Amino acid sequence: MGWRGISEMMEIRMIKNLKNQGFFNLPISKKLGSKKAVSIMISYVLLITIAIIMSIIVFSYLRYIANVEPVIDCKDGTSIVLEDYICDKDAGTIILSLRNNGRFNVYGFIPTFGGNVLREPTTRLFYNAQSTLVGFDGVAGGSPPHDPPKFASILEPGEIVSVVFTNKEIKASGGLPELVRFEFVRNLKIQPYSIDEETGTRIPCGSVISRQDIDSCQIKEGEIVPAPIADWKFDGDLLDSTSLGNNLVKPSSKNLPTFVDSIYGQAVEFGLLDGLRCNKLTNDMNDNEVSIGFWAKVDNGALFKRIDPRQDGVQRGFILRGDSTKLEWLVGGLGAGEAYATCEGNFNNWRHIVVTAKTGGEKKIYVDGEFCVKELTGNSIIKSNNNNFYIGTQTGFVGTIDEMKIWKRELTAGQVASLYSSYVN
Repeated sequence: MGWRGISEMMEIRMIKNLKNQGFFNLPISKKLGSKKAVSIMISYVLLITIAIIMSIIVFSYLRYIANVEPVIDCKDGTSIVLEDYICDKDAGTIILSLRNNGRFNVYGFIPTFGGNVLREPTTRLFYNAQSTLVGFDGVAGGSPPHDPPKFASILEPGEIVSVVFTNKEIKASGGLPELVRFEFVRNLKIQPYSIDEETGTRIPCGSVISRQDIDSCQIKEGEIVPAPIADWKFDGDLLDSTSLGNNLVKPSSKNLPTFVDSIYGQAVEFGLLDGLRCNKLTNDMNDNEVSIGFWAKVDNGALFKRIDPRQDGVQRGFILRGDSTKLEWLVGGLGAGEAYATCEGNFNNWRHIVVTAKTGGEKKIYVDGEFCVKELTGNSIIKSNNNNFYIGTQTGFVGTIDEMKIWKRELTAGQVASLYSSYVN
């Protein structure tokens, strides 16, 4: 029944009720007023009905985007698993072999991919037209994010099918797919779905989502990371492994940090009274760009800084501070009302951290190869007249640092991802 039929039925019922209540015996003026009230009431009913329908549509959309477990689930015994995979960085593809290991037919699946085993895979990769896979609307890759992959033929129990995804990412906001951020696929999640035979609607299987870590699956070439101006390995010494000789020393007012075992040889563990200093780094730095990458476990305090409070009444340079739950990065114009770039997360375990900045541009924080946060940077120069670069500064730092590198330029997101991959691979 259409909207007109519903409206007519409601009006007939209204008229019958009014007749029983003696409405039609009222004077003409009162009748007109009551008819207006009935019309307003019907309008409100229709408005509420439309709002309910729109809410259902929005909920269905968000359920797919946010991977929210549906209210109506698939039949018990519906399942799909990853049998094998093949990755080709030259072709920019990942081929999945999927098997229906359940008791019921599977019509399609909702796949998400990730480049970090510490995080849930959330990236949706683009797929081209192929004999085994189409979009939910029958067109491969059409109208994302509304069409997760659908098998060209229903995948029956025991059957295996191969499907191909590219290294391009489907954006939830729409538009053309973009090259994915990560070089290596490290995990994926597969959620099968069935289709209601009566309504044709998709029913995601919320209770049988399969999550799997993946090894050595490179789907794109990494960007070349430029040579740093300082590279401290901390493998039992404080020497700079570049040819520039930016070695570290212990300040007279500080204690020497302790060398401890780490995931890459050795690292330096700092207490409140420990610190290190490089007294010639300024000669090799850029006035307007900087990037610093390292591994760390953070308890609290300022990890490193380079500031000069004596120039023009404005503190120039940079500082990174934080604790086990967040990092705060400030560059140029310290004390001039500039906002910190704050990245929240779990930092009391080993994390690879990269901070970048450019004068008049942006300062950014990356964690484990992935972008975390950015803020605008002031116009004060990054380089200061103070030659000292401090690790475990005068304010005290408690935590562990390893494999620290400094560049005199702003690394790109691709270079940061490649740097992280060079460690984890």
